[in-house]
Amino acid sequence: MSAALGSFRAPAPVDPNEAAMAALGAAQEHAALTRESVERLEALIRAAQAPPRMSTHVLTAAQPVVRDEVREVAQSVGVLNPNPIAVYVGVAGGSATAAGRAPSVPPSSALVLPIAVEDLELGAPAADLAAGDAVVFLFRFPTVQPLLLSRA
Repeated sequence: MSAALGSFRAPAPVDPNEAAMAALGAAQEHAALTRESVERLEALIRAAQAPPRMSTHVLTAAQPVVRDEVREVAQSVGVLNPNPIAVYVGVAGGSATAAGRAPSVPPSSALVLPIAVEDLELGAPAADLAAGDAVVFLFRFPTVQPLLLSRA
């Protein structure tokens, strides 16, 4: 036991100026990291509050399917269908038809799909468009939105 006590040495005296400078350096580093975290959080909040980009598409009997080729990825897409016919949404290379098993937007409804998509198709059966054109509104969201199907 005395050998263990014999190897004990008291810590060297601490220079108060060096200790203060070390504490100041640590505080500045912590402040810089906090500032970076706050800036990243602000950027995420700005992105979450960014409005969607809207485009209008007209479906006709002669052109019952249209492509929206924006070449930018949307994290979610919304379709507003104010028409008395169903409209189909072709995503991931799928055809905007019932035969293509595409999601459909019922008449006078809105659909939001929480899927990342670049190019997509909107379509309706040509027979349904014989009575008149269908105007469809497409919304591309920069952030993920919840799944929604709503009657207008």
